This record gives sequence, C-alpha cells and structure tokens, in this order.
Amino acid sequence: MQKYYHEVLRSMVPLRLFSASRKLAPVVSVAACSYSEKVTGFDGFGQRGGPVSSRPVGGSYGGSNSHRVVMAPPNTTVKVPNANTEQLTQAISDFVYENRLTDEIFQSKYEAVMALEEVAQKFKSDYSAFITGSSLNGAGTKDADTDVTLINVTDHGTLSRAEAVNFLEDLKTQLVENGNYKEVVVISSKVPLLSCHDIARNVPLDVSLDGAAAVRNTYMLQLYSACDYRVTPLIMVVKAWAKKHSIKAAHHGLLSSYGISLLVLHFLQVQEPWVVPALHQVMREHLYADLKDMRNRFGHDLPETPTSNNLASLGDLLYGFFHYYASFSFEENIIQVAEGRVQPCDHSLNPLFSAGSLRKTFVKIEEPFSKSNVSHSIMKRSQFMRMRTEFVVAGDALFFTPQPTLATIGLTLPSETSET
Repeated sequence: MQKYYHEVLRSMVPLRLFSASRKLAPVVSVAACSYSEKVTGFDGFGQRGGPVSSRPVGGSYGGSNSHRVVMAPPNTTVKVPNANTEQLTQAISDFVYENRLTDEIFQSKYEAVMALEEVAQKFKSDYSAFITGSSLNGAGTKDADTDVTLINVTDHGTLSRAEAVNFLEDLKTQLVENGNYKEVVVISSKVPLLSCHDIARNVPLDVSLDGAAAVRNTYMLQLYSACDYRVTPLIMVVKAWAKKHSIKAAHHGLLSSYGISLLVLHFLQVQEPWVVPALHQVMREHLYADLKDMRNRFGHDLPETPTSNNLASLGDLLYGFFHYYASFSFEENIIQVAEGRVQPCDHSLNPLFSAGSLRKTFVKIEEPFSKSNVSHSIMKRSQFMRMRTEFVVAGDALFFTPQPTLATIGLTLPSETSET
C-alpha cells in the first residue's frame, strides 16, 4: 500500500515545475489541494502547515527577495504536521544498525590497506596509504567501497598523469608478484586508478595517488559525524534513498555521494539551534592540519567537537531535509558548508562560480576546501527536475502518512526483505 501511494504521489508532481519564463512557480499536487486547507497552525518553517509540494519551489520562506535567499527555518524543532515520527526514527536507527560498517569488516579493510602500503613502500618508501571515503568518514555501510590514496608524506609532491600511470603499473607488477591479489587492473582515466582484490581478507581496493583533497574531505566528515549522533544516520539514509531512486549517480549528471553528504550537513547547519556548526569556522586549525595528523584516525583519536542543543528527532529531521530541499532555490544560490550559509550566485566572489560554464549548472554546492562546484555534473534540466521531483515526492509521502517509516520513501531493511 505504501509503495502504491508513493507512486501516486510521484504522478501528482508536475513534470515541469518551472514556467516558460523560467521563473520559479508554485507546485501544487492534487492531494495538496484537498488536504492542506485542513491543516492549522505553523509547521516549523514559518508557513502554514501543508505538504511539500504545495510550497513554492524556490524563493525565501515568506516575503519577496529578488535573490530568493533561503534562510534558516525559524523554529527549534522541525516537526511533521499531524504525524507521529517515532516509528520513522526507530526505522532509521534499525536501518543504520543493519547496514553499518562493523568493527570486524573495518578491521579487515584496515589490514588490507596496511598490507597494500607495505607492498608500495618496497619501491616508493616515501608514500603512505590513507583510507578515504565512507569506510572511514563515519557514514560507511557494510558494502562500502574501500578507497585508498597513496601520498608522498615527505614533500607532498604530486605526480603528472603519465607519472601516476607508471607508478600504478609498477605497483600492479608488485601486487601480482606478491600472490595475495587478484583482478589487478590499472585504469588510465583522467584520474588514474588501480583496482585490486585482497584475497586473504576478501577486500576489494580502489587505489589512487596524491589524493590530499580526499583525505581532508574524509577527515572533515569524520569530525562532523563526531559532533552529533544524528549526522551519520541521516547521511546513510539519504544516500540509500538517493540510490534507490536513481539520483545518486554523478556519472549520469546527478548527485555524487559527497554532494549528498554536503546537502545533509548544510541542512543540519541551518537549523535553529544548529545540529552541527560550520567546522571551518570553529575548528579550522584541525581541518588544515598536516596530512600526517589525519592519517587513518579513528573515533577515539579525534579532537573534541562542539555539541548541539537541538533536540529534534531523526524522523523529524529527515522530513525537514526533504521539505527544505523541495523548496530550495538551487539555480540561484550556492550552498557553502564551510561558511554554514547560502550565498546568492549574484553575490558570490568565487571566480569558479562566476565562470559561464559553472553558472549553467543547476545545483551549486561549494567544496569546502577547493571552493569548486561539487555538483558540476548536473547540467541538464531534465536531470535536475528528476532530482527535484524526488525531493518533493519524499516530503509529500512523509507528510501524508500518519505514522511514516522508511518504507514510506521506498526503503526497506535487509531483515524485512529476507522475511518476504
């Protein structure tokens, strides 16, 4: 029934949310017309209660603003009107528990990375192996890829593309001769990559070179996860939701895994009070520390982080996430996690966003370190509208379900799948 209802909601979202003049227009679902009038009071976003799809897509929350700056919701706790989110909160907790990266799996990954480093250092002694991505940043699942980057920790020098390919070819030779690796392949893409499988520990590895940015990004996400227990569950669930609905696919002009994480962090930053602060403003010295100080650090090694006074539940925050982005002016604003704010494109001093090619992208998420556009691949309006539609549908599904669970937005637990 929930699956059917979810599809009905999707069919109600107009295929084109924008008018011919390309100005942002209100989107009203059929269900919204008959239901929103019955809702009284305010929903925590400065407007009368109603489904996500009945709100203007884009624009500020009330008032007229030529730049449509999206401001932080004014209330302390995001609430789903007329809904009990206890089951949703429990479902999120169960989802994380059943999909989490266990200590045993992580130990195998860590041992595999250290074994790879030992092989690499036989001919490149200055290089050390850094685990990057979700295996270390706090939001990893049991089936997460094991991403590794080898970095020259002596002088932090970088290799040209040709030098990188030669390095990886030499590493491939060493790994094959070692005998503990199979499926060893060097991929000569724009960013050269070596893919292999550690036989003894049954761990596939993706190895890159000179990935200093990936190390810093991973460490930043570790610190955000350490700030508040709600960060990891929300990132895990939103990523799973995005993958389920085929909008987590940067290679197809949609969102990347990292971009999704930044969307969640920004949403949590603009709550009042914040769930997480802008760490670039309060922990800058840690984020820009020497790379060796960030190497494969775990929870107990992390510095103390700020704590939140926000008491919103996981369920209320998940609904608030979809509500926030269903009404967000992506085309006209830049999301800046480093500053904890939204910046109108016309006011941006960042030359990367002033360039004509990047101004054509529909979603602008500023990378906290390089200041580039993490979502530069979203350049087709059809793909952008597809992404926007999924936000609206998820928000409406949670709104119209009296006791929503993750099944309401199309997710099921492994245990539920095995029982059917």
